[in-house]
Amino acid sequence: MWACCLLVFLGLFSFNGCRKATPARVPQTPSSGNDRRLVLESLAHGELDIEILDTCSKGAVREELKSYCQEAVSKQRRESDVLRAWLGDWYGARVEDLPQLNQIKEERRLLLRGLEPKRDLPYEFRLLMNIVSHASEAMTDMRACAAEAYRKELKEFCQMTEEARRTSGRIPEAWVCRWYRDCISKAFPPYPK
Repeated sequence: MWACCLLVFLGLFSFNGCRKATPARVPQTPSSGNDRRLVLESLAHGELDIEILDTCSKGAVREELKSYCQEAVSKQRRESDVLRAWLGDWYGARVEDLPQLNQIKEERRLLLRGLEPKRDLPYEFRLLMNIVSHASEAMTDMRACAAEAYRKELKEFCQMTEEARRTSGRIPEAWVCRWYRDCISKAFPPYPK
């Protein structure tokens, strides 16, 4: 009991009869653990976006595709910074200290490998298909995130990110149609409209 009171005094815990003490930094809600998972999954997805888009910005031949990918990397890094800050602010966690983030990223990589177009297709076509497929996956994940999130900031972030992926995903989808005459491709899942 005295140890709990000392922690209350130091401000590390709140006093709720001391037996139910909770960290002062993290409000205990029915969904706070769920929000942590959603932030981690969103961050893992975002870091994979950065990997795909960074490959595109370095390897694309067409200037408009290269420029699109460079801008998208910048936007995604800003989103990742927000998620990293929330991990620190809400949970006192640093990304470097979270091995489960790498596990989530690896699971997503395996999922994406199943969506990759065949290697005999043109390089930029494969890049575009990966971007569109990943954008479609992100939209699905962000829709689920918005539905499940407890914190208002996270819910709004997921809603805005879903809409941003829908809008930005239409650009590479249009390029696939215009540049490769593949307007109804079977190489990636149906793209949500």
